[in-house]
Amino acid sequence: MLFLPLYGILAGGEPSVWRAVWMITILLVIQKFKKKFLYIDIFSFVFLSLIIFDPYVIYEVGFQFSFAVTFAILLSAKWVSYSTSTLWNIVQISFVSQMAILPLQLHYFYIFQPLSILLNVIIIPYFTLFVIPLMYIATLLSFLPKQVLFILDNSFQWIHSVVVNFLVWVDTYLSFPLFMNGLSITAVIVYYIFFFRFMYELEIKRMKVAFLSGVLFCLPIIFGALKPYLSEEGIVTMFDIGQGDAILIETPYRQDTLLVDAGSTFDFESMEASRSVYKQILRPYFYSRGITHLDAIILTHEDLDHIGSLEYILEEVTVDTIMVSSFFDDQLIKNIQASFPNQIIKRIEAVQTIRGNFTNFHVLSPTSDHQSLNDNSLVLYADLGAKWLFTGDIGSDVEKTLIKNHPEMNIDILKVAHHGSNTSSDSVYIEEIDPDFGLISVGRNNRYGHPSVEVIETLESKGIDILRTDLHGAIQYYFSNNQGTFLIHSP
Repeated sequence: MLFLPLYGILAGGEPSVWRAVWMITILLVIQKFKKKFLYIDIFSFVFLSLIIFDPYVIYEVGFQFSFAVTFAILLSAKWVSYSTSTLWNIVQISFVSQMAILPLQLHYFYIFQPLSILLNVIIIPYFTLFVIPLMYIATLLSFLPKQVLFILDNSFQWIHSVVVNFLVWVDTYLSFPLFMNGLSITAVIVYYIFFFRFMYELEIKRMKVAFLSGVLFCLPIIFGALKPYLSEEGIVTMFDIGQGDAILIETPYRQDTLLVDAGSTFDFESMEASRSVYKQILRPYFYSRGITHLDAIILTHEDLDHIGSLEYILEEVTVDTIMVSSFFDDQLIKNIQASFPNQIIKRIEAVQTIRGNFTNFHVLSPTSDHQSLNDNSLVLYADLGAKWLFTGDIGSDVEKTLIKNHPEMNIDILKVAHHGSNTSSDSVYIEEIDPDFGLISVGRNNRYGHPSVEVIETLESKGIDILRTDLHGAIQYYFSNNQGTFLIHSP
């Protein structure tokens, strides 16, 4: 009883730790005085005490997970007690624990790994019966000669590496996770109603009704996963990744899923593209939308702020084709193919059309080699509920060529070139294409001074509504048929 609070402090004092500490402490006190209380009453007392001490603790993920799991295990104790097999008991507890927090897990992390229910049968006993006890024993044996401690340490590391390598193998070859956005509140209520009914029917051994309830509590998850494929609404998302470009296009009924550019920031420690943009922005959004496959990634040009996250995406997401311009750097293509030998990379030229299931992307530039990475950017025109023009980092000379080659071109939504630099967005060009909206992907307080005052003044003088990632955060355009609306997410 004296040690447990100390353990809670040493373990970091998280809500889940204090829940376990105080429940066991109260249980020991009750046993000491030979009193009888229901476990659910002890659970409720600790739950209320922690909320009274800190009302905001209820918003912490660890608090929610810990109490949801414990509550579900307490309610299913009778069902678990029917079996005398320790292994089966672990499977039962693992199943109940996972199902109890599933809506919360999807809400916070957008991922459900069904295999985790079975893996817990290995992991929980491994840490509970081996790793944690061995850590305490090792502390007590620290007085032994170094040679003995060296043998013990190496033995533990060998066993631990075997377990970790096994988990890596499982994650590589047997992992089939479900990615989806969180459930609606109605779906959550339906889920828990039938989940509790399922557990109750198992407890009283009415297996047919239990099976029906089990099917019904799975339905909200199934419909949630299928929702993007049933929606007539498409989405264009300009991510707020700082000084870089990344635009995801999802057409209605998930007919096409394309990414235009995959920028990142620069990591000055490793002197390479940082993983942070993919890890903190792109991957969570992919998970939330259930995206594990892209039909194509279109790289407008070679700059890091347009291709830096490509490697990290290819490691985890299946991409059918990477599309680049005819003048894209050969060595970069070789580097990509060396790391991902099975990846298809296709060069596309002006006047070509990228044919999708929902819409086509017309390649307007580059028509010739401009001897400049920026000016050799791919320029794409597409009808996505409105007429879009994706311009990479082209300069004013290329803009003049565009309006010369396509004098009748009229645009609704313009991806403003080069993050709003004054090297582009010429006033004549803007007047000719006459967009209603100008979208600028730009970093806050960037050292380049983007977007320039001249470009902003040009756009405003033409009556164009400006949306900027540095001011408005991620920008989304929801469209259906020939109409759409913008939604911004404050940074």
